[in-house]
Amino acid sequence: MTLKTRKILFLICLLIFIAGVPILVGYALGYRYNLKDNRLIKTGAFLLKTQPSETNIYLDGLLQDNKMMITPKGLIDKFIIITGLEPKNYLLEIKLENYHPWKKNLKIKEGLVTKADNIVLLPKSPEIFSLNNEEEIIEILPFSNNNFDQINDQEKIISKIIGNHFFTYTIFQNNIYYLEKPSGIIYKTDLSGKNKKQINLTCLESENLSKETKLIISDKEKIAVLNNNLLYLLNQNNQLILISNNAKSAEFFLDSSDLLWFTSSEIYVWQQNIQSENGGNSQLITRYGKEIKNAVWAGDSNHIFFIVGKKIKFIETDDRDQRNVFDFIELKNEDGNLFYDSKNKKLYFLDGEIYWTDLKDSF
Repeated sequence: MTLKTRKILFLICLLIFIAGVPILVGYALGYRYNLKDNRLIKTGAFLLKTQPSETNIYLDGLLQDNKMMITPKGLIDKFIIITGLEPKNYLLEIKLENYHPWKKNLKIKEGLVTKADNIVLLPKSPEIFSLNNEEEIIEILPFSNNNFDQINDQEKIISKIIGNHFFTYTIFQNNIYYLEKPSGIIYKTDLSGKNKKQINLTCLESENLSKETKLIISDKEKIAVLNNNLLYLLNQNNQLILISNNAKSAEFFLDSSDLLWFTSSEIYVWQQNIQSENGGNSQLITRYGKEIKNAVWAGDSNHIFFIVGKKIKFIETDDRDQRNVFDFIELKNEDGNLFYDSKNKKLYFLDGEIYWTDLKDSF
């Protein structure tokens, strides 16, 4: 090969390299050429977290092989990232043998990451245990405590601390919250009766209050009052605002201001971070023609267990596309009571007797 030929070949290789570097760099940065639109686009990605973590992931029916497990610094949770995705809508499906599947249509936008980091799969045939041999746990179950003597003894102790002028009270994190009689004002005090603090500025109508009135307290010191199906919530101005006139029950999620409440036919979640004129928003989660017997938070603030008829159902709160909901446990009776123990990750339910199932693999 002559020197001239070698120079020509070198120049050709150099030109190919110079032309190819921007293409390679652009590809590495997520840019692709879209033949349909005849333009350069930047791809997006899915960031997923599933429980259990070892699942099969499908995009538009195709099993994904390009999964990469990542663990952000300081976090134990494992995430899955799928990169290089063309901006469009995808049918995302999460499957695992012997578990209820999850699916949702989600959109990938140019240069952005779409998150679905609260995907929970539950077993199709959960192992169920009777509580008969674990009597010590009954004390934590609100629907199994029928020891009225114990309740009366507690009321006597509370009366010595705060006096007899109260409609109702609750003990939360070593503090007593009580609704004073006849003012309809909520007060907070420690177990010694000292450091008394007024909570609300607006009064409740005392003629409608009784021992059946419930004070519902959050770790974030949010307070709700349930009285004769009227559900009030303390807003940021320490005023009690009415958020429902037909509520059966309500509960805050642990360490959160998110409030779950339900009527005979509907389930709602009130979230402070969704602003409205009252500083929050009640989002409809689901509606049924049959009576909703009970509803409780599941292992996180993104999922709910509830009872309709003879079925314990499970639903997510994520309203993108359609919510995933399915029948979890078939009951023999219509007792309509359940309780989720977040500490031990167990779901307890009443079905003639008290039963429980372990959900450590799912939450």
